Amino acid sequence: MVKSLQLDELLLEAWLQLCTVINNDRIVQTMSFNEAFVCHLLNQQQNCCPLSYLTATDLCNKTGLFKSQMNTILTSLEQKNIIYRIRSTSDKRKIYIILLEDGMGLYQKEHAHILAFINQIISLVGEEEIKKFIQILDKITSCAKEAIKKRGLYGN
Repeated sequence: MVKSLQLDELLLEAWLQLCTVINNDRIVQTMSFNEAFVCHLLNQQQNCCPLSYLTATDLCNKTGLFKSQMNTILTSLEQKNIIYRIRSTSDKRKIYIILLEDGMGLYQKEHAHILAFINQIISLVGEEEIKKFIQILDKITSCAKEAIKKRGLYGN
């Protein structure tokens, strides 16, 4: 006889399935998931605060990626002429990451593709269910961050 799964196992399974679907390079076409994620954060920053730039450390804190992973991503984005790194004039230890005009265009195209995918999901699930899901997901994310902080595993 098959034992029914406990709530923790069911949540873990749903979480892993969601991560597998979302963190999937096939959703993104012209760049890796992490490259698109970094561009998203840079684009958000430049839209919100045009004269305030993020550093690799800021990006690591926002993504949860290791410095070595971030450096690989930034090097790849720089080689593709999507970003530019510039040293701070006030603090020589800081290097700011800037999303270039061409890079912004490439990212916007990728972003539009992702939003089309997400809009398909919204159409299939329904707006009201998606709104509930967002509230629940935000609460789970907040609680997970708090639990991870208590364990000393998260930078923020």
